[in-house]
Amino acid sequence: MVTRSLHIAFRVDASETIGAGHGMRCVTLAIGLKQRLKQLGIKADFHFVSTKSAQLLVSLYRQNGFLHSVVDTVESSVDHIKADVWIVDHYQLDRVFEQTLTNRNLKVMVIDDLANRMHDCHLLLDTNFLENYKDRYNELVNESCRLLLGPSYAILREEFYALSEVQCKAPRQILICFGGSDPHNMTMFALNALRLLDDNCIEANVVINDNHKARNEISEQIRCINNKTIHKVHLHINSRNMSHLMQTATLMIGAGGSMHWERCVTGLPAIIISVADNQRETSQCLADKNVCDYIGHFDEVGIKQLAGRMADLLRLPTILHDMSNNAKSIIPSGKGTPKICEEIIHTFQLAPHS
Repeated sequence: MVTRSLHIAFRVDASETIGAGHGMRCVTLAIGLKQRLKQLGIKADFHFVSTKSAQLLVSLYRQNGFLHSVVDTVESSVDHIKADVWIVDHYQLDRVFEQTLTNRNLKVMVIDDLANRMHDCHLLLDTNFLENYKDRYNELVNESCRLLLGPSYAILREEFYALSEVQCKAPRQILICFGGSDPHNMTMFALNALRLLDDNCIEANVVINDNHKARNEISEQIRCINNKTIHKVHLHINSRNMSHLMQTATLMIGAGGSMHWERCVTGLPAIIISVADNQRETSQCLADKNVCDYIGHFDEVGIKQLAGRMADLLRLPTILHDMSNNAKSIIPSGKGTPKICEEIIHTFQLAPHS
């Protein structure tokens, strides 16, 4: 029986320039938190707040029953949105904005990846896997801030926690996905690399969003590959079974960021091309532990280089098997989104006796 009501606001932007990752992970966290609060008899309304130029995921917010508002200034966002808890996921915001909230005695959580600015908050989450990940915020947060650091706190959708064991992966099946916005059209880059492979048939699943700026060109390239090569390529728009596609693939070609953790949970080996500067270090750290094969930044990698690496790894099942096992060891079972939700509920005392 629902007995209480909360209002939780997310300050997050998503656009072709910024990417969709911030908004996507906030939606995932909101869904998980809403479900957990409902189990505790607490009704929660979720409100996504963004600027006018960052409307990429508005339809997704509303599809999940969340409110959305556009704001121009810090003051208008705080005064207009009457929230009990603010969750801030924005590289351009720091303790100046956060203190606007804490000075009003509001509860504040920050989601960050960069560790390059000061914060004033109650909770801070950073899932990065780096050599110094436990120490990066020592001088950047207030003394009372609780830190949730490392991939144990990866924000993953519910589908990734309900995976059944796959008995046999399809041989030579690859997955191509470069995230929600793919601003550099690396999907086409990977398809061009696939066309260079002609020794054995490869089955590929390609995942893009319906608002991908090169959707028509990608569709045409896939048609050409299917008609003129030995490969078979399937296009998925706004896939709702990403966990299954990952679990059944032999190898993935994709970007860094939050998809690292989805690949780890599913034990999916990957060739990684970073598409943002903040993806470089974690991608390299994971590659050093043989969790993935990081071949460089998007403007440093050639099509022939990617094609050659794809061919090499597909001929080396032992290497792929080791990479898969290493990936699975990164995120312990029972961690991730459920653990984050419990930390939020406990830290902010959102439930009786929490």
